[in-house]
Amino acid sequence: MKKFVQNFLKKYRFFGVFISVVLILLMVSVIFFDYRPTIIFPQWQEYQVIGIDVSRYQKKIKWNYIAQAKIDFCFIKVTEGNYLVDKYFNLNWQDAKANKIHRGAYHFYKYDVSWKTQFNLLKSTLILESGDLPVAIDIEEHPEENHQQFVEDLKQFLNAVENHYKSKPILYTGRKFYDSYLSEEFSDYLIWVANYTHKKPKLLHDKAWTFWQYSESGRLTGINAKVDMNVFNGNKAELKKILVK
Repeated sequence: MKKFVQNFLKKYRFFGVFISVVLILLMVSVIFFDYRPTIIFPQWQEYQVIGIDVSRYQKKIKWNYIAQAKIDFCFIKVTEGNYLVDKYFNLNWQDAKANKIHRGAYHFYKYDVSWKTQFNLLKSTLILESGDLPVAIDIEEHPEENHQQFVEDLKQFLNAVENHYKSKPILYTGRKFYDSYLSEEFSDYLIWVANYTHKKPKLLHDKAWTFWQYSESGRLTGINAKVDMNVFNGNKAELKKILVK
């Protein structure tokens, strides 16, 4: 029996070493990917201000870990169209503030739903405070026809939001969408652009972007799902300048 055990250990010791090495590498990779605020963008260090945006898809978030990861700001989904309030909004909204992360809320705009009813849902759900980011409006959909009606409705919605919250909204959209549908009539708004590449976004007419969503595949401790990663085009002092007074 003793000889059998010795032969078994000798035969499989290299397998044991291999398993140990694999486990160590897995532990290192978990630590690495959890604490770096990106997994696809190697030049993130050139930006001083890093952020995330979240919704119900990230479920319950441990915001104390997000603060420890040096995340400076977050955008939190609040409403969509005239029919949906994100079920995690209130919890995320409160916890982000409690952990001293600059918070902003975003509304997903639907061009085929009355802008008035969308505005009514937004204003009945969201209360901004001094130090919050301006409301962001997520614009990703455009009708196949009647661009002018799309522009008129969106302008009225944005004006209503600005008048109510006393701050000009931020527009979130993709680079190509901005160039095609927003660049002419909405160039005076701050732009939060989605562009999943290592190259800095370049918008039509050299429009400067304010926020860049550079990844939809980030990993952070405290979030048990992929999360969108963002940078601010400036330093922390410049970020404070755009906060709600």
